[in-house]
Amino acid sequence: MLKRWLLPGVVTVVVAMTGSYFYFLPPDSIAAALAAGQYRQAIRLLQKPSLESNAGAQATLGNMHYLGLGTGQNFTESALYYSRAAFAGSTAAQVNLGHLYSSGLGVEQNTQLAYAWFNLAKNNGSRVAQDYMSEMLREHRLNFRVVEQLQVDYATISQFSKIHLEPPR
Repeated sequence: MLKRWLLPGVVTVVVAMTGSYFYFLPPDSIAAALAAGQYRQAIRLLQKPSLESNAGAQATLGNMHYLGLGTGQNFTESALYYSRAAFAGSTAAQVNLGHLYSSGLGVEQNTQLAYAWFNLAKNNGSRVAQDYMSEMLREHRLNFRVVEQLQVDYATISQFSKIHLEPPR
């Protein structure tokens, strides 16, 4: 069963066995725990793959901390898990991290960095990221000269290496 939550702002998180927001199909026990609403068990089961740099597990843990499923809502922990997943190539985590930077949840608000994460996600095929970028421009949160420079400075994940978030403990 597909469960959707509309998060504050712009991000829709999908928790399911399938869906474009995940790069990993969880083992049956994780999927079963999520489907049954046994979120603490799902967190426990996701820890090992997350520590093994599984971007899907990291993004899912980020979602769970964002939503407070099986744990207290913690935007800082969410940002840390999304960061790990984003650097590992998860386009969904890149979009979600952009949302956190845009809104200042769990990280210091930074419109330019939000746009840069959305741009990277767009370059990786996210149509949603393009919508968020357009919205930022419509709202005049960035000017075109800054946008042009961001698109050059942050076109690939390797250009994000100067951004450092400590991994979750």
